[in-house]
Amino acid sequence: MIVLSPLPVNGDIEYAGACQNEIESSRNFYKAVSEAMKKTPAVVIDAGSIIQASSLDGVHIDGESHVKLGRALCRILREKRE
Repeated sequence: MIVLSPLPVNGDIEYAGACQNEIESSRNFYKAVSEAMKKTPAVVIDAGSIIQASSLDGVHIDGESHVKLGRALCRILREKRE
């Protein structure tokens, strides 16, 4: 099982000050997901270590980031398979 942790919210957005708590909380996503999956055979992947959310809205990713994430996931899955 592969679990991809959610991306942290990008704090470079125009309204970052209004959602500072959410931005801070999102930085703990990977840690929380890893802890929750600790007793499972799941491989937890930190999406935030590969790409970052768009600075347009702080949560979505652009086409280039989709490609980058897809390539990284393929590489990780190949390594796990071998």
